[in-house]
Amino acid sequence: MKHDGIENLRSALRELDWSFNELIAKTAIWINPECYKFHVSVFGNGVYYQNTRRLKKGERRGEIISGIRMDDNTYPNTAIKQVMGGRALLENYTTCHIYKNSCYDPKYHTELANLVLLPSPIASLSDFFDESIQALKYRSYELFGFYIGSVPAKPKAYPKNWRDDIQFNEEIKKKILRKNNEIVRVTPSIVVQSDNDGEFRKLGRIKLWAKRHNQINHKIVAAFINLEQKGDVKRREFKALCSDAVRHKKYYVTNFEGHFASMKSDHGNSHGKVFYEHGEFVKIWEPVWSEIQKHFLDDGNKT
Repeated sequence: MKHDGIENLRSALRELDWSFNELIAKTAIWINPECYKFHVSVFGNGVYYQNTRRLKKGERRGEIISGIRMDDNTYPNTAIKQVMGGRALLENYTTCHIYKNSCYDPKYHTELANLVLLPSPIASLSDFFDESIQALKYRSYELFGFYIGSVPAKPKAYPKNWRDDIQFNEEIKKKILRKNNEIVRVTPSIVVQSDNDGEFRKLGRIKLWAKRHNQINHKIVAAFINLEQKGDVKRREFKALCSDAVRHKKYYVTNFEGHFASMKSDHGNSHGKVFYEHGEFVKIWEPVWSEIQKHFLDDGNKT
């Protein structure tokens, strides 16, 4: 006798008089509609990162194809969590696209109204329940007026009560305003060459640094992450944090200036191109930031 796990789950839910849709409604987290309206008013649409899409088989993350940057789920995950106050406030949630295969279209890959956070244990289950997919589509339409193709019909089993929105506050507004669209603009300085002979030749070191907490590069990157979570990183504050052996031993390194300079270049024996300066602020190049998110943040490393 054949056993289908999804059908058995459906049957069990019916017997228990328990609604998967209601569970989704009680736990799903959406961008606040006022936050979405603000983003659209500033940038003209709900796409957080322009010119990106999910990579397909045979493509490499970070590669540029016809002006579009290939991505896994890093950009959508970063986008939706940025407009909700930051990843530190959102644990055990998975970023999901509402419309199937929309992640392969740059218009929708990081479209904020096409993204929802679901508790990680049930995120993949939602793909198997068509009624839940329809409920999510209608909820997005209800909140943001967003849809792909035709306007979704309101499902019969549509939940009446949904989880409250995360508050849209001045801090989130500031994050949106300081968002630098140029990090995803295709320019020669941020293209990862397919033959690995262009810039950012030392990206592979990021993974090693993430594992070595007492290593100088790890401490410097960790210090940057600590400051960046509070806002734009000023160079003098960055140096001060890494130069205080008493109060900030976790981030302390000798000769900060020398190591910082070496982390702005790929030439010779330099540590590798990570940072660049923009006025009084320190920034991280986008391909490098993607690696840092993957290995310092997404893999559970403590910084």
